[in-house]
Amino acid sequence: DLGIDWRLGASWFEHCLLDYDPASNAGNWIYVAGVGNDPRPNRK
Repeated sequence: DLGIDWRLGASWFEHCLLDYDPASNAGNWIYVAGVGNDPRPNRK
């Protein structure tokens, strides 16, 4: 845990990636940061 807002990482990738996709990028960052819904059982 770096203790920074996940949106800073998302913004960096938006700027640097050639194949940037807004939906995939935001979805992956939300999932990795653990702030979204996880459909798997027993995951917090």
